[in-house]
Amino acid sequence: MPASTGPLSRSLTALKRHRVLLARTSARARLALTLGALLLAALLLWQLLEDARQRQQLLLDQSAARTEQEISRDLRQAYELLGTAALIAGPGDAGSLARLNTFAEDASSRFNWLRGIGYHPKLTPQTPSPATLSTPDGGKAPVRDYRHFQDNDWNHPQAWLPASPRRSYLPWTFQAPAPGAGDFNPVGLDLLLDSVLAPSVTAALSSGVRQQSGVFRAPDGHRQLLLLLPLYDKAGPLVNPLVSGEQARGLATLTLDLDRLLNSALPNQPGPALQQQDADDRWRAWQTSQTQPAASLLPVLRANLSTELPVMLALSRPLRWSDLPPARLLAGLIAILLPCYLLWVIIALRQHGSRQKTRASDRLFREREYADVTLQAITDAVLTFDTSLTVEYLNPSARLLLGLRNEAAIGQPVHKLVRLCGEFRAGKQADPLLAALQCKESRLLPDSSYLIRPSGERLLVEGGVSPLFSRDGALIGAVLTFRDTAPRRQRMVAALEASEQRLRRHEDEMARVARINAMGEMASGIAHEINQPLTAIMSYCQATQSMLSDERPDMDMVNKTLDAAVLQAARAGLVIRRMREFIIRREQHPAELDINQVASHALSLLEYELSQHDIHLEQSLTLNLPPVMADTIQLEQVVINLLRNAIDALADVRPWGRLYVATQQNGDCVTITVGDNGPGIAPGLTEKIFEPFFSTKQSGMGLGLAICQTAVENMGGSLRVANKPSGGAEFTVELPTLNQTTAIERAGEYA
Repeated sequence: MPASTGPLSRSLTALKRHRVLLARTSARARLALTLGALLLAALLLWQLLEDARQRQQLLLDQSAARTEQEISRDLRQAYELLGTAALIAGPGDAGSLARLNTFAEDASSRFNWLRGIGYHPKLTPQTPSPATLSTPDGGKAPVRDYRHFQDNDWNHPQAWLPASPRRSYLPWTFQAPAPGAGDFNPVGLDLLLDSVLAPSVTAALSSGVRQQSGVFRAPDGHRQLLLLLPLYDKAGPLVNPLVSGEQARGLATLTLDLDRLLNSALPNQPGPALQQQDADDRWRAWQTSQTQPAASLLPVLRANLSTELPVMLALSRPLRWSDLPPARLLAGLIAILLPCYLLWVIIALRQHGSRQKTRASDRLFREREYADVTLQAITDAVLTFDTSLTVEYLNPSARLLLGLRNEAAIGQPVHKLVRLCGEFRAGKQADPLLAALQCKESRLLPDSSYLIRPSGERLLVEGGVSPLFSRDGALIGAVLTFRDTAPRRQRMVAALEASEQRLRRHEDEMARVARINAMGEMASGIAHEINQPLTAIMSYCQATQSMLSDERPDMDMVNKTLDAAVLQAARAGLVIRRMREFIIRREQHPAELDINQVASHALSLLEYELSQHDIHLEQSLTLNLPPVMADTIQLEQVVINLLRNAIDALADVRPWGRLYVATQQNGDCVTITVGDNGPGIAPGLTEKIFEPFFSTKQSGMGLGLAICQTAVENMGGSLRVANKPSGGAEFTVELPTLNQTTAIERAGEYA
């Protein structure tokens, strides 16, 4: 590994060990640490949320104060506009209404929350018939009543009813600027009997001061508010409220769009949302263009608005997680997690140390227990003694061999209990017990050692003495181990006798198997080798029959053919005899042979087959080759077998099948080479071709080449095979030449 990766690898290993150490902490400790960390984190979160709540509440209160100021300012402006409108509309003539219209249009262009300024004179009809009023366009409109259901609006046409006869009316008469499609415009509505506006109208007429109506919804959906200011014939109302209402000659009104007024008063930046309080003291969102607060698990902050409006309003915003200071949150988490982590490490180290101590104690106990059980169970005698040669411990086997029956041996001198005798007693060798203590090395008991038991019996023993050392290396004693060798000698003798019996049985079985294999090889060899002379005999007989069928047979040729058949029959018998001698490993018949003569004889036997298969024969026989010592029949059979294999390989190679036989000398050896131009031997099969029962022919038995190799090796030679570069296979028989030395050796082998 490169040097640069060494520190990284060590760091990764240390981190892995640290992780394993923390992971092995007990579940109870991890649970306690987790709960403690969660509790501290909860306290930290609560503190941060409380700080954020106070800070955001302060900001919300400041926004509420600014909103109150904006609403109060707009209401003051609305009251000032209402007072000015009352002064303008005071005469009640056409000129004053024109001026009031101009004033209202100018004011509405400056204040978007102003929806209209109106003047509504009081009517007292002379007859109890239904009253009518004059409209600004010069027409007449009836005075009407409206039957309210649930909503404070005048948007249901079927709820309008003609006004019943009464002493006086205060109908809705004039409003400027002209009301649009979404403005409040109940023309002809008797304000004195309307269930929504009548309470505030009556209060204004009786008190003589400005009043506010309840909040109602205009056709366009906006919430609106009506500001009322009564007009009297005199400078001020009478003290008696019952009479002041009779003196009022009309009413000035200002229609205020609450949605626009509140939208203009709210802060421009998104954040606080406006809410209103219902009759059941529940807060709900004020439907304005401001963004409504989203649902959150955190508390909702609220700041009430103190205004002169007839509704309870408040600014609200939910406390958000983004309100928490990230730096303080991160610092707090680090301040919590770091002590918890350090405490976790301390607990893990303590538990690891406790586990290590427990494991060490358990290991020591097990080792002691194993040692004690082992010493009690083994058949060898074990005895320990200190430097003063005093016995400290002995196991049951030692007590049994020493003939002791109680624990009185502990504390006795070792030489008193262990009476060892041998050559060291005669001074030839040192006492092994003393020698182990003096040399501080292990010593074996001499081979001639024997133990004298209290009964006088002698036991041949073997064993040794090993010194014992303390932790600081000081000698503290020694251990003597010994055993009785008599049982082992008896087991060795019994095992030797059993082994000899098994060996004899094995030899008998091997001889039987060898005879069976020899019989099988002999039968296979005879069946394979006898096929060649029988085939030749058949060929010669067929040729004889063919010649005898001629009108003038050539008797000389017939005789020669019959002589050749007789020769092949004799050769078949000789093959059977030689093969039987070869199989049973009996004496062979070696002779001094000319390798060229063997090759020529084999070719003459296959001359007919070569001509039948149209095979061109090439011979390259080297003259004056030294002789070889071999069996004639076996060597001829090897060459014939190789030639037949070549003829079979050339069965499909026509008309250019070539077979060649060559002899030559190669050092101290002569060779016979048989080759062809056939397909050759497939790659990977050259090593298997000489194995018994392996054949590349469909009808082959796989014994010919195996028998040939065995026969050549028995003659002291070798049989090789190779593929020629030009194509085809080439078999080479190599035999040692016969000189004076080899002749003597070969003669000794066959003698």
